[in-house]
Amino acid sequence: MSNIEKIYINPSKLDNFLEIFGYILLILYWIMVIIAFQKLPEEIPVHYNGVGEVDALGPKNSIFMLPAIATLQVLLMSALIKNPENLNFSNKENIEQQIINTTKTIRFLKVGILIVFIFIDYKTIKISLEDKNGGLGIWFLPFFLALIFIPVIINIYKSWKLKHQK
Repeated sequence: MSNIEKIYINPSKLDNFLEIFGYILLILYWIMVIIAFQKLPEEIPVHYNGVGEVDALGPKNSIFMLPAIATLQVLLMSALIKNPENLNFSNKENIEQQIINTTKTIRFLKVGILIVFIFIDYKTIKISLEDKNGGLGIWFLPFFLALIFIPVIINIYKSWKLKHQK
């Protein structure tokens, strides 16, 4: 159920850039995985532990799992952005600015998560073909968490500022 009327807000140049960049990244991601698939050994890393070390191997066709999830994630987040009236905004004041902040955050998250998935599969391909003892690296988890939490924290801060404006 929608808690607000349908509102159309013109996307900014940054919003348009993030949308286009996200779709270009997704296409390049699929190209990278399809090209690499032919060269991969029958068994590749399919899981990494908290410090980025390989801790499970699986069949090479599992290389397509993250791009499939990434595609679904991009499509679902894009649908959410196109219908912001389906988001739950408890404060009806400054609703347009809340929608702008929230959709921008979703766009940043969409691109950030996509970059993380690309990095994981890039490292998986590299480990499978060259660096058998490699991993994601000790900095992967903090970097990933920062990519996710920084846009969310910024959105929470902006929302808090909006709520306390009179």
